[in-house]
Amino acid sequence: NVFDSGYQALYHLDDYPSPYDDSIGSDNMAKAITDGVQCTGKIYQGYDNTGSLKWIENTSITSGVMDQTYFTVSMWIKKNGTGFLKGIYGETDVSDADTRCYFMSGNSDLRFHLQDENGGNSRITHSCSYGDNEWHYITGVRDNDTMYFYFDDDTRSSLGTSLTIENIDKRGIGRDVYGTQSGSSWEGCIEEVRASNIARSQGWIKTEFANQNDPDTFYSLAAPPPEYVGAGTITTSGSANTESNLPNYGQYIGSGSIITSGTA
Repeated sequence: NVFDSGYQALYHLDDYPSPYDDSIGSDNMAKAITDGVQCTGKIYQGYDNTGSLKWIENTSITSGVMDQTYFTVSMWIKKNGTGFLKGIYGETDVSDADTRCYFMSGNSDLRFHLQDENGGNSRITHSCSYGDNEWHYITGVRDNDTMYFYFDDDTRSSLGTSLTIENIDKRGIGRDVYGTQSGSSWEGCIEEVRASNIARSQGWIKTEFANQNDPDTFYSLAAPPPEYVGAGTITTSGSANTESNLPNYGQYIGSGSIITSGTA
């Protein structure tokens, strides 16, 4: 298993058609109420939810994360349509629709919203240019009494919260989680939905973005150290009993001498 124990659900959404596997294995598969179509994803294959009354849900989840005081939910999204106030992802209590936590698209913003059973709510509204038909990485974090919303890796919004969210047992992908608005399906693609019961750090989120956004440039290897070949003299000021005294930690090959002013 390449994912740490903090992950509670992970949907690649590349196993079209429905049902969609939870790759962590701790949760049930999610089923499409009305299936969308497969699309070319940011990482591999994604789920295109464009169209009325299309979404994926799981009504018997065993490990919702948004009813905990520490959690992280992230995914890649790509907007295709022109509508707004569309649900992207959410979790709720089936028996109490007032309790819900979700991502929603605004006209020129994205929203990360928590609401308790009494109607109390905390919402981050993050202005961003997400409607450019490009893939974007969004992440919502609750770290005890603070919420964070990340857009790609370069912007972050935060908000204090004291809400208590309980009894989450339903997850929705691609629509408002409480399902009361017929036109509220997300108009676009979704891929790589990850939910964990850990408040991931800003450094973690930036690393996840960089790794998934462009794996080929995520890391680089330095050139090997030089070799010194031939007859001649190399003078150092350290001990002669280790190769690390040579310039640039290189290797000396040849018939010359090594002279030091330290211990030989």
